[in-house]
Amino acid sequence: MKISLALFLSLYCITCIAQRTITGNVSDTDGEVILGVSIAIKDSAIGAVSDFDGNYSIVASIEDVLVFSYPGYITQEKVVHNNIQIDVILNIDPDIEPITYSCFQRFYRNTAYLQHGVHNGMTGVLFESSGDILPLKWNSFFSVNYLTDFDTNNYLNIKYRKNSKLGKKFYFSNSLELESTRLDNFQYDSYELSFNKSILISKKDKYHYLNMDIIAGYIDYHSDMSSCSFGYGIGLGKELFDRFYLGTNFIHWNEFNEYNVEAIYSINRFRLIANYRNINQFKDLQLGLGYRFHL
Repeated sequence: MKISLALFLSLYCITCIAQRTITGNVSDTDGEVILGVSIAIKDSAIGAVSDFDGNYSIVASIEDVLVFSYPGYITQEKVVHNNIQIDVILNIDPDIEPITYSCFQRFYRNTAYLQHGVHNGMTGVLFESSGDILPLKWNSFFSVNYLTDFDTNNYLNIKYRKNSKLGKKFYFSNSLELESTRLDNFQYDSYELSFNKSILISKKDKYHYLNMDIIAGYIDYHSDMSSCSFGYGIGLGKELFDRFYLGTNFIHWNEFNEYNVEAIYSINRFRLIANYRNINQFKDLQLGLGYRFHL
């Protein structure tokens, strides 16, 4: 009896020593934590999920292999060994189009900007959200941009984008954008629909996707001239180098043209944005500083 009890206690102690609680953090190559990463012990049903701060906790043995997986990222495996903390940096899967993983990468991710319009002296905020908020689905994007001089001048832009796919590999998105500007001697309202597709340029280029927009819209324009017309245009955007994105579009209305240029640079959770808009007599450069966060 004593021998059996001693044997049981020995086996129990060995098991306790072999198993331990492993903790860690999961982030991407930009240093951003990732919510919802699956951490599983290979060839078992035991698993965990990373929280809002990218942290996780799981009980495992020294010989176990932890599998870290998340849509749009390359799956990684880590042997526990004698570690009690295992931090992982996931790399984006280059074989998956950006529109596939961007909505996962920004799951529950939002950005709030403080902005200033250089030409017209207006100040305001821009809020962008990709995630499961309000009635939106995970594969949707929503933004509101409002600037004012706290008098009679104001600018409002609302945009909604829905990511979709046809079949197994054709990914695209559709956008609806409403824009309204009121100045002392000038005003316009525009409504635009666009179709977006990411196009593979070259796999040799790290930033090898070009985003292309096909745009159609209607504008109600009032200044020294009045015009209500339909228009069409094209937009192009690309990440030129690490964390720097440049996009531009051109729209031809019946009696004038519209040009827009946007540049975004990301530094960890912060973003710098510059947006130049030229619609006939209306010209404005909006500069902003943003911060990304989870709701």
